Amino acid sequence: MKRNGYTAIVVIGKFVFGVIRFVLFVLLLLLGHILRPIAGVAMFSGGSLFLFCLFIRPDMTTPMWAGAGLAIASTALLLLYEMVLVAVAPAGIEIISEI
Repeated sequence: MKRNGYTAIVVIGKFVFGVIRFVLFVLLLLLGHILRPIAGVAMFSGGSLFLFCLFIRPDMTTPMWAGAGLAIASTALLLLYEMVLVAVAPAGIEIISEI
């Protein structure tokens, strides 16, 4: 009897973990539709600011490095998002990003 109770707890635990993982996966997919455009704008803005300050106004070092930091941070955020999305994806799901 003890073995059946332990098996039932393991099965229920795996089921609950799978449901939570799937819900998190769907929420992350929905969040991606908001996060990707915002991060894209931040990358473009930061890169543009960095290049503008680098070539046009080299005396403005603080905004130049702030722009570089913004572009790098938004790229890192997108990479982190993609890694978490792949980590919580259900088995058998392949994520193909749009080009």
